[in-house]
Amino acid sequence: MLDARDDPPTTCLTLTTRHAWEDLDPEFYRRGSENVFRRLRRLYGPVEYFGAIEFTTGKAQRSGGRRRLHGHYLVKGLAEQDVIDVERVVRETWERSIGAWRVEVARLVSPGAALGYLALHHRKPEQSPPAAWRGMTERSSKGYWSRPIADLRQQAQAELAAESLAWAKGLSVEEAAIAIALRDEPRLIEVRSLNGSAVVEPLGEFPTRYPKETQAAVVAARAFGRSRPL
Repeated sequence: MLDARDDPPTTCLTLTTRHAWEDLDPEFYRRGSENVFRRLRRLYGPVEYFGAIEFTTGKAQRSGGRRRLHGHYLVKGLAEQDVIDVERVVRETWERSIGAWRVEVARLVSPGAALGYLALHHRKPEQSPPAAWRGMTERSSKGYWSRPIADLRQQAQAELAAESLAWAKGLSVEEAAIAIALRDEPRLIEVRSLNGSAVVEPLGEFPTRYPKETQAAVVAARAFGRSRPL
């Protein structure tokens, strides 16, 4: 969603397959999708995508009880193009590449529409990969992201932390973000000496929790320190 706010995708695209996933080589699908985006770039210029793989449930009357792979894509670079023309190009290329012709291309009018598209088509439990599936379920082109993934992830964590603090303390999100920014950097400080060695404790909130084993060791050390004279 952060990336969609900075540089929203303008088009969504769905590619389907005819054969059950057990009979379909993932590399065959990948090469077919590369053919589609290669042709789109040749016709329309720079085109970038983020794709997510799903599977049909295998419960449809004509499915024969077998599940089939399909991909949903958020696409950048097609804002000025007619979706009907784009869909024709995609269908021709996809059918020529892997023999399937059912594709969908639609316009996204806002960043929220991109989020809604993924929410509607992605992460549904009944369409998650089969247990035996070993392929990738998400893939993006090199130029899709508006900023490095690490930067987007860090900003997402900061915004989630602000929202959590705002909810817990009854603050606005802006006030919570300021409060977090004013916190001291977490560090370890020496609180006493024990048998000639320093005893340290964390000051401030660290970004990750200690493992349970470490927590237990800290509790035991504190209890031992309280039981011995300084």
